[in-house]
Amino acid sequence: MVHPTKRLQATELECSSFRGTPVLFFIHSFLLLLFSLLTPEHSFSASGGTYLSELQELASENDPEAMFALALFYEYGSVELQPDKKQALHWFIMAAEKKVAAACLYLGLKYEFGAGVQQDLSRAAYNYCLAAEQGWPDAQFHLAELYSRGKGVRKDPCIALGLLTLAEKELYPMAEERKKQLLQEMGESLRSAKKRCFEHEDGLVPDCR
Repeated sequence: MVHPTKRLQATELECSSFRGTPVLFFIHSFLLLLFSLLTPEHSFSASGGTYLSELQELASENDPEAMFALALFYEYGSVELQPDKKQALHWFIMAAEKKVAAACLYLGLKYEFGAGVQQDLSRAAYNYCLAAEQGWPDAQFHLAELYSRGKGVRKDPCIALGLLTLAEKELYPMAEERKKQLLQEMGESLRSAKKRCFEHEDGLVPDCR
């Protein structure tokens, strides 16, 4: 298996594909690769090759965390595995279908910025929404941006405000400042916006369908 420092460096480099995306998400993805399988039901032998084969077996048996970890292996490669973007996308999608929040967020970023896939803002919004439902402020913030601009979804500043409120509660970087900017764009005070957007005042994730 690749030394953690080298894999982390590769992960940070990949950030250049996502303009303005916080590096923390990719570090988080890396940590999930390391720790999502360190649970009682997941036990692996010490050899790297066997580890990968066992991981592939778990993924083929519909283990959601293994699917996401395998997707990251294919995305970045390792000593015993060359990067394979097609296989990576396959396993990201499989993990997202199992509602693995990190996979949903990862797919949302790929589809929003066309990183290794054809840009598709509707798919980006859908995958962000799946992660936002699970309380991920990263996804809530990115989905708010799409709603504020009407990209891939109908423009709705009230939904955007609600999502930013959720992200702000989790102390997500930039959420508070973006909320202020959105209010300026709307030409409203926070009080009047709350009145008009009362359904979203305390934060609300829209229906993902």
